[in-house]
Amino acid sequence: MPVIYINIQKLKKLIEKESLSEDDLNEILFSLKSESKKIDEATLEVEVNSDRPDLFSVEGIARAIKGLTRKEMGLFEPKVKDSGFQAVIGEVPSRPYIAFGIIKGIELGEEGLKELIQFQEKLHVTVGRNRKKVAIGIHDLRKVPSTNLTYSMVSLDREMKPLGDDKYMKIKDVLSNTQQGKSYGDISVLGGAHPAILSDGEIISLPPVINSEITRLEPNTKDLLIDVTGTEKTTVLKTLDLLCSVLNEHAGSLIERVEVIGPGSNDYRKDPQLGRTKIRLNENYIGKILGFEPSHEDIIESLLRMRFGLSEEQKGEIEVIVPEYRLDILHQIDLVEDVAMAYGYNRIPIKNPTFHTEGSLLNYTLSGKIARLILLGLGFQEVSSFTMVGEEAKMFEGENDRVIKIKNPISESMSFLRPNNIVSLLLVLRENQHVELPLKIFEMSDCAFERNGRVIQKKTIALALMKDELSFEEIQALVHSFLSSIGINVKYRRDESKYFISGRTARVIANEIPIGILGEVHPHVLTSLGIKYPVGAAEIDMDILSKMIKK
Repeated sequence: MPVIYINIQKLKKLIEKESLSEDDLNEILFSLKSESKKIDEATLEVEVNSDRPDLFSVEGIARAIKGLTRKEMGLFEPKVKDSGFQAVIGEVPSRPYIAFGIIKGIELGEEGLKELIQFQEKLHVTVGRNRKKVAIGIHDLRKVPSTNLTYSMVSLDREMKPLGDDKYMKIKDVLSNTQQGKSYGDISVLGGAHPAILSDGEIISLPPVINSEITRLEPNTKDLLIDVTGTEKTTVLKTLDLLCSVLNEHAGSLIERVEVIGPGSNDYRKDPQLGRTKIRLNENYIGKILGFEPSHEDIIESLLRMRFGLSEEQKGEIEVIVPEYRLDILHQIDLVEDVAMAYGYNRIPIKNPTFHTEGSLLNYTLSGKIARLILLGLGFQEVSSFTMVGEEAKMFEGENDRVIKIKNPISESMSFLRPNNIVSLLLVLRENQHVELPLKIFEMSDCAFERNGRVIQKKTIALALMKDELSFEEIQALVHSFLSSIGINVKYRRDESKYFISGRTARVIANEIPIGILGEVHPHVLTSLGIKYPVGAAEIDMDILSKMIKK
């Protein structure tokens, strides 16, 4: 979990409670799912839960503490006005989304500057996925050359003054010679160009890599220009909302909106949007989850102490307003957790069970254990691989089935959900061709695909045999031995599949129900994957098989 370091005196100043004891502070932080310890007289180390990015800063922690101690309850209302700044967004295919916001009137100092950079970097690692999904730039507003900003692709031969350097450098040299460039320079570069934010012709940021020395932050900086760029629009906008709202906790600070004109004809907005959502919370649902029924008054007070707003109350139901900085609240179950935290886990009554139960294995789990034991007895080795695969997934699409592409994959080799487990076994075989043959492996796991607009998720068990010479009868014999050992009588019907050889493919039938497929993998598939040896494979539907085993 993220660990942050905060100045104790700054925290006490923000919560306006100089007399708060160390034990009381630790107890309050523990109720926020955070653990703390004092490093020295000035510094507190806090281990924060990763689902609360608003607590990655002293300002966010102060806001939460003020709610729990009843210093301030209910929604925090940001102070907002328009800024006069305007940003024109061009076509930036490698990093298409950007949002801007301004914060005025904050007091940093040396410690505050360190904490601001710490906040930025913790967001980069968590929400930003190491800057690949989201990256944040923070500038001294007084040093921004103009109120007119642009975001566009610029040539790698263009010059800028990178942070920490007084000299102008070509962007390609920034990417290859600076530490930030070496770490993040390959994320958004595309076709000899890179995204850049410009003001009056000067590059003030090269997202997600580095800012310009021109807008460097100083301890005496009071006004900030914040930019957030990324590959997913909603996350970009919500991250800016989070930053601006949390920093607005400084007394006397002000959020100013920036006009953003996008590349589309109707793409106009003012950032930050500070968007809030509403979730209906059922009081009976709270009782069901927590195991006791808190009073209506206790529920209302708990929500207000956790800094939520209330827009409407009906019999047994409350409409809760979720503030812009609570990115973790998605469903009423999240609200129930916050109610329990504010109410106090130590206040929840303990009840002894009124009935006796004995645990037992689920039918699917028991069937899986039986299947594993039989396959191990047949000489197979079990493998366990990722449910995500690369472009090779497309070779395994069915006639009416489509593979599911992941929106923001962590790498190209994990950009699709596997449509079956055979593809995973082939990838394992590809990496183990140096092993003495024959090689017999199996995997029992989930796979998913789209059919007629619906996502189908299945549990299957796949087998694969790789050897120097292979016949259809060998893989069929293994499948037959496996199923007959379970006690299931099967027959085989000729079938076709684009990843098996025509004429050497069969559908597995049990009790007149198709339960799987087997065959010799097509040479085209093997060649595409770089496999030199013939492979036979089969896949059985475990959902159907487990029901047959139960009977």
